[in-house]
Amino acid sequence: GYQPSLTGVSSAFVVVFTPAAGLLDGGVRAFTYLGGTNGVAPVSSGAYATAIGDDDSITISGTTSASDFPSVRALQTWSVTSEDLGFLAKLSPDLTTLVYSTYFGGLQTSCMPVKLHEGRVYVAGHTRSGPAEGLPFRVAPGSPLVVDGFTYDLVSPNSTVFKGFFSVLDESPDPTQVALSVHYTTLFGGN
Repeated sequence: GYQPSLTGVSSAFVVVFTPAAGLLDGGVRAFTYLGGTNGVAPVSSGAYATAIGDDDSITISGTTSASDFPSVRALQTWSVTSEDLGFLAKLSPDLTTLVYSTYFGGLQTSCMPVKLHEGRVYVAGHTRSGPAEGLPFRVAPGSPLVVDGFTYDLVSPNSTVFKGFFSVLDESPDPTQVALSVHYTTLFGGN
């Protein structure tokens, strides 16, 4: 895999199993860790969600306290004032190549669900940050966030309480460019 050994106290990891008739009949086709060793102690990284691309690439999201978390074609870099930044990373189907990896968010950000659709990455999570603290931010103009008929109250981006976020990111197919750009981010909940 891309990172064959554990780093820090804990690392995110991805396993690809060989398809088989039964779970015990198959085997591990590919495995990799993803983490770093420097940063806010104790240094740890954890993956919370995965999505499989049309090309069988694997996109993962999670949280890390590692200042040296692998960074490739990054939208955002480590902030020395941060603790527990969210991350988004995309790996090749065989887990040997990191297509892109970026920090995402600011103070105490966790990236959770992730979905891929037509060149876009959809991610949600919770954070204590807003634009001033590092959350890549582009608030939808005009109206509150409405999902499945339920209206969420938007909060001040500079609030110090935890709040939810929802982001839509555009993927760049150009391997020489930053991999992601913010299409839309909004905050909801909190006080």
